Amino acid sequence: MKVSNENKVLIGVGVFAVAGLGFLYWKKKQNEKQVEEIPSYLPEVAQSATNKSTSTGLDRNKLLSKGTKGAEVMELQNLLNIKVDGDFGNITLTALQKAKGVSQISLNQFQTINTILGPIVKPVAKPVAKAVVKPVALPKVGAKLMISVPTTTLYNSKKIANGSYTNTGEAVLGKFSYGESAGTFKSATSNGSYLVQKDGYYYFINGKHVKPY
Repeated sequence: MKVSNENKVLIGVGVFAVAGLGFLYWKKKQNEKQVEEIPSYLPEVAQSATNKSTSTGLDRNKLLSKGTKGAEVMELQNLLNIKVDGDFGNITLTALQKAKGVSQISLNQFQTINTILGPIVKPVAKPVAKAVVKPVALPKVGAKLMISVPTTTLYNSKKIANGSYTNTGEAVLGKFSYGESAGTFKSATSNGSYLVQKDGYYYFINGKHVKPY
């Protein structure tokens, strides 16, 4: 059977079309095979970065302190820029105290507490020195006294049952000169008055207004 030139052309076109479809089908299968071979997991480095930046599910109000473990501690360690292991130990405690001045904190508090500038030192109050009161040296019994303040006053005394003398409050009229005799010293009272004997009588006088000869 003789094939015409026109039929030869049609046959050639058909063969070429079938070959082209076959090639496209083979290429599609190759692409599908390559897609299946792509790993479905993220590289370890990428996963680590994702976990580090993801805070979903964190309890940001949980109080974190030494001994606490978990994701919240990992986030805190990220904020402190220290090694992340999820275990609140001495390293985390030291870093937190240095950064915030506290030993326990929540993630929310970490964002609100200002970074400390240094320890607050309260001034130490200096003790107030107490005035030293030196005891006044009393004259010896029988010592002669003289008037050192001319405006001083003598007061009459009264002997009571136990043999001691009491001040009657009655002033003895008279003027005194500086250096004039005030009698001899007998005793002193708690209010600073001296009991003196003058001209055979006992009087009371302000101890600050007399002095020994």
